[in-house]
Amino acid sequence: MRRCGLHASAVLLLLAGAWLVGCQAPKPICRHAAGRYEHPCGAQTRTFHYLVYTPPGYGEPRREKWPLLVYLPGASTYGADVRKIPDGDPPDEIERGRDLPMVVLSVMTPGMWERWDPAAVAGVIDHAIATYDVDPRRVYLTGVCVGGTGVWDTIKAYPDRVAAAVPLCAYGSVRGMERAAEVPVWAFHGTYDVFIPMHRQKRLVDAHRCAGGSTRWTTLPAMHWIWSSVYCRDDVYAWMLKQRKGDALLNALPPPARAR
Repeated sequence: MRRCGLHASAVLLLLAGAWLVGCQAPKPICRHAAGRYEHPCGAQTRTFHYLVYTPPGYGEPRREKWPLLVYLPGASTYGADVRKIPDGDPPDEIERGRDLPMVVLSVMTPGMWERWDPAAVAGVIDHAIATYDVDPRRVYLTGVCVGGTGVWDTIKAYPDRVAAAVPLCAYGSVRGMERAAEVPVWAFHGTYDVFIPMHRQKRLVDAHRCAGGSTRWTTLPAMHWIWSSVYCRDDVYAWMLKQRKGDALLNALPPPARAR
């Protein structure tokens, strides 16, 4: 039986698109700061660079800590130059003037086409908890393409870290989906996506539902590049902000990773 994968022509088109994105001039960053997380990897560390947005009023006295949104971009957003923001991503939305009532970390993998390691994503979350004034009970995870796959992989491996997940045009294995059932998911996909056909994420959605998860599934009449149509939606952020882990999580979480 032939294994499911991308057609050769689709791969070439996706590589061409990634190359064009990579050739774009870096955009000026006005509403973000740059940061980095050093992830332990054996005797060495790997550096994950990120942009961080803090909302209006951050740093002022308030009753509650801020929610945290961690964004995992696709294969063409990688390396150390955090100014390379594709159109329509959450940091691009913020730079265009959107105010979000949450801290937003947009993280890049060190290398192109690198699949997200759930342990590294959990490390980023712990790093953010240690570094910024964020609530560990209100951590939201979203991503596109390879990043969306990282979202699914992370909520299966570390369901205790994430209060809600929004994967876009993702793929992956259904193995271990029962562990992710406690995490509400709202998944998006383009119906005409030839790079990652829609059925590859639909099977993840079906497995999440079968495991007893709270799952929303939205398809858009579009190709692969749907993020500009998703991250501009007010209802997506409103849905995230309704999700919250129980207070018992504060005692169950391990000590956060040391801030760097």
